[in-house]
Amino acid sequence: MLTALTVMGCSGETGGDGTLQALGADVSQTAQQGAMPGPEGGTLGDGTYDLVARWVYDGISPSSSTMRLSVRFSNGARRLEFISIISGQTKRGTADISVSPGTITETPLSPPEWVGRTEMELYSTKGTDLWFSRQTEVLVLRRQGT
Repeated sequence: MLTALTVMGCSGETGGDGTLQALGADVSQTAQQGAMPGPEGGTLGDGTYDLVARWVYDGISPSSSTMRLSVRFSNGARRLEFISIISGQTKRGTADISVSPGTITETPLSPPEWVGRTEMELYSTKGTDLWFSRQTEVLVLRRQGT
């Protein structure tokens, strides 16, 4: 899974240059009916995206935790930085990324406990939105300034 989205296992506020802020609202999970959307890929460009929705599928009950997440792509969408606040706990990290149709492969640079791992995440771009699909959840992020 994309490390930016698996932040619950991280301890401390490490990674990134510290300038990225989680400016969006706290977002709770919402149960959705029907099949979970699959990855469609799309063009990733440099920019910052904020979490606007968290959808769960397959009859999963929404969790009570809230999440605020901002993700910044830079260096021709080959570098990812994130900040996440989950139920009041802040996590930060950075990774080099490569993109193939519908999949982001990530090599974490920070925090230290993630270095040496390789993670993959399914994604779709839809207009100004970026969707990350993982197991039974879809995270929807919207590009800032749109």
